[in-house]
Amino acid sequence: MTSTVVSGLPRQFIEIAENILCVRFCSICSSLYYKIYRMDVLRYAYGCCRVNKGAAGVDGQTFDDVETYGVEKWLGELVEELRVKRYKPGAVRRVYIPKPNGKLRPLCIPCLKDRVCQTAATLVLDPLFEVDLLPEQYAYRRRQDAKNAIV
Repeated sequence: MTSTVVSGLPRQFIEIAENILCVRFCSICSSLYYKIYRMDVLRYAYGCCRVNKGAAGVDGQTFDDVETYGVEKWLGELVEELRVKRYKPGAVRRVYIPKPNGKLRPLCIPCLKDRVCQTAATLVLDPLFEVDLLPEQYAYRRRQDAKNAIV
């Protein structure tokens, strides 16, 4: 082998490794995406959102509207939108909540469809990140807050 061929090998190995990682990452993402739009996951996510009793987003759709329309039918349409990758998140409704100091805190309220999709994604992705977090890391974790971190 000539020195130019040998010196090119590390770069070739790096490119091969990057391609392998990209393929592995893409296959993992597509299998995770499938899990997000499974009917049982979306049904559970809808239940989680329903329990929170959130306000309607910019589209004005409420949980009562969805239940009148038919939850299974609504979820079935959402599954299909996600499956064929036609789903697009909607705009959020912005409201301002008064703070104790007299200032206002902005609050964004997503549409029900977006809330259900976000909850489904959280249900699927949380366990993957949870295993890598150390016990003393509290940010963005279920049943953990700043008060737990101080104790």
